[in-house]
Amino acid sequence: MYANVRQYRIAADMIDETVAAMAKGMAASLPPDTPGRLVRDGYVQEHTEIASYELLERVATQAGDSETADVARRIRDNERETAEKLAGMWDRAAQLSLSTTPG
Repeated sequence: MYANVRQYRIAADMIDETVAAMAKGMAASLPPDTPGRLVRDGYVQEHTEIASYELLERVATQAGDSETADVARRIRDNERETAEKLAGMWDRAAQLSLSTTPG
């Protein structure tokens, strides 16, 4: 069973890397390092990690690996807390973006 969970961890990492690469490609069309972009990128990254740990928890549970499932659940919950903190920054990021935009 451990080999299966290990394989799924590798798959989760590959999914994470693919989504991150797609996000970077889309982000290339925006101005660099604006407050809105920084918050958006962090928010996207946290949700990518949430999805990865959600999948890992489910795979581990189905494989009977409760220890891995517990660790994945704890990490996922931490990622959700971070995403919520970032979500609380949208208005401030918008204000800062407007104040740093020429014109």
